[in-house]
Amino acid sequence: MRQSKQGGAAAAREEQKAPLPAGKAMVRSVPSGDQICLVPVSKKAEQGDPLCYLAHINVPRVGNPNRNEEPLAHEAREFVRERIIGRKVDYKTEYMAGTKKAVSVSIEGEDLASQLVSKSLAKVSERRTNTVEGGLHDTLLKI
Repeated sequence: MRQSKQGGAAAAREEQKAPLPAGKAMVRSVPSGDQICLVPVSKKAEQGDPLCYLAHINVPRVGNPNRNEEPLAHEAREFVRERIIGRKVDYKTEYMAGTKKAVSVSIEGEDLASQLVSKSLAKVSERRTNTVEGGLHDTLLKI
């Protein structure tokens, strides 16, 4: 049985309203200052692509063969790597940007994005239309 376009749109809206997952995870790698690979600790946790992005911040881009590294990109990546790689962290999915999962990560009660912004290693991004007023984004703007 085919699902109508209208029914598909309603299902997509319903999926966006569903509570977004949160939990504990082990940090497997840190490709850049705003990208981390999380492996959920709980077997009941969601599975899927372990690559996540830190929500609400923009970090200088790491270089590759086609692009020069931006200033402070290495420092931002190392700052994150030294604090969380191989450690258990608490994470919460803040929003989805297409297929990319944007998460907030805290270790020992401190938010990682807040630490990056306070050290001037990241900038707070523009508010997304699908984020909640008064949440993490507003906290980051106050730093």
